[in-house]
Amino acid sequence: MMLFQLNNTGIHLDSGSTFHLRTNEDDFKEGSLQGIHGGFHYASNVDGRNLYREGIDKVFDSVCKLDTRASDNINSLSNMVKDGFDVFMDTKRENSFFVTRNGTTWQFGHGNGLYTLVDEPAATAGSSTKEKRKTKSTEPIGTLQTVFVA
Repeated sequence: MMLFQLNNTGIHLDSGSTFHLRTNEDDFKEGSLQGIHGGFHYASNVDGRNLYREGIDKVFDSVCKLDTRASDNINSLSNMVKDGFDVFMDTKRENSFFVTRNGTTWQFGHGNGLYTLVDEPAATAGSSTKEKRKTKSTEPIGTLQTVFVA
């Protein structure tokens, strides 16, 4: 059983990926899917293939490749940073990544070795949400406030 994934609709945060990937056309904003001129080739440790479409996803408003044969939706951690997302993690408080852009924060919680987008009420980086776990969601969880203590 995967703790934060329902029917492969969760979005996993991947520090090794170099692009965002979605598995279903319904994950994109209407009318945003378009062809990739010349295609896009990617490979993993088990297989490689060419992709020919990309668009803007509904959750993060970011460019994602479409691969209907892929098993999971992936967000590239490095691309999120490059796209202007702030990333916060403090495992003493919570085993989660919090990503923020334009005042909106999403939480990627840990389960079975993966960090997957989870459904949480509004939270700040200093609050613990360990007792509030539910399922994956595409809704932001609130505003992230970072406090540094000397």
